[in-house]
Amino acid sequence: MSHVRNIVVSRVLHELGLMERWGSGYQRVLSACSREGYPEPEWQELGNCVRVIFRPHPELAPGDRVNDRVNDTVSDSLSDTVSRLGLNERQLWFVRQLQAGRGINAEDIVAQWGIGIATARRDVASLKKHDLIEFIGAAKTGRYQLKEGG
Repeated sequence: MSHVRNIVVSRVLHELGLMERWGSGYQRVLSACSREGYPEPEWQELGNCVRVIFRPHPELAPGDRVNDRVNDTVSDSLSDTVSRLGLNERQLWFVRQLQAGRGINAEDIVAQWGIGIATARRDVASLKKHDLIEFIGAAKTGRYQLKEGG
């Protein structure tokens, strides 16, 4: 059952097209966890706040670092660079999305990770600074891609 905690924020997000419909987030989180093989998250109501606890993937062995596991999915041509640069999990996700041929940008990092746009832009700027990615095309219609030999 859906419960709106802040009607003003919910209405603004809905009108801006940032919220599909009321009460759909919980089910989308459960679906995403199930689809990717993660345990169902724990939801805690703490007064006027909600805490969501995500548990590690069952295939992540005790003592494994998440970045080590994610590095396994990055192509051999990038794995040394990724390890050397110590990219964060968001940056690794961004690189994997580009490898898969998806056209993404900083706003997609915001949507995926729930961080601020400034942090997402810093993540992308760091990838550009390290010559892993480049932006091709016009500012409004262009796209990021992996750099050759990056």
